[in-house]
Amino acid sequence: MKPHHLLALILTALCLPAFAQNPRPRPVPVVSPEIKDDHSVTFRLKAPNAKEVAVRGQWSKTPLPLTRGDDGVWSASAGVINAGIWEYSFVVDGVAMIDPGNPALKPMREPRTSILHIRGNPPKIWDFEDAPHGTVNLHTYNSKSLGRLRELAVYTPPGYDKSSQSYATLYLQHGAGDNHATWTVHGKAHWIIDNLIAAKKARPMVVVMMDGHA
Repeated sequence: MKPHHLLALILTALCLPAFAQNPRPRPVPVVSPEIKDDHSVTFRLKAPNAKEVAVRGQWSKTPLPLTRGDDGVWSASAGVINAGIWEYSFVVDGVAMIDPGNPALKPMREPRTSILHIRGNPPKIWDFEDAPHGTVNLHTYNSKSLGRLRELAVYTPPGYDKSSQSYATLYLQHGAGDNHATWTVHGKAHWIIDNLIAAKKARPMVVVMMDGHA
C-alpha cells in the first residue's frame, strides 16, 4: 500500500470515533397545522427572531396571536374550526407568509395562502369518499393566439376510457389570481363531481378547467 493511502486510512480511523461519540442531533420537526379529532387546530411556526406572530384564516375575522416558546417555536390553538377547506397564512411582524410546515398551498399566480382541509362528519360534498372516482389529466397545448405553451386540466368520469357514449362538457373558469389547478387542489371540483355522480345527483360529464390568464 502506498504511504499516502495508508495515512488517509489512519486519519479516517481516528476521526470515526469522534463522529460516533458526538452525533449531531436531528432538529425536531415543527408540526403545523395539527388537526385534532374534535376539529380543534394548533398552528406552529419556528421564528426565533420574530417579535409578533399571528394566524389569519378565513374561519375568523380576527387574527389569532401565537405565543413564543423557549425553543423559538410560536404556537396557538384556534379551538374548534368548522368542516371546510380554508385559506390561511401566518403574519410575522406584519408580513404575511405561507405555513412552511404545510405542503398544501392554494394554487395561484403568486401563492400567498396555505390550505386547511377539515373533513366533515358526516363527510361534506367536497370530501374524498369511498366511491368510484374519475381522472384528472393535465394537458399542455400550443396557443396560436398567444404564441406560447398553455396548460389546462381535464376531468373525465369513472368508466370514461371504456365507454363509447357522448358526454356533456362543463367548462370552469377561475377567478382573479387563481389558475386551472385551483379547481382541484383547493376547490376539490373532481371529488365534488365524483360524489354527485355516485349519489345520482349529476350525470357523468367531462370538466375542462382552463388557465384564464393571458
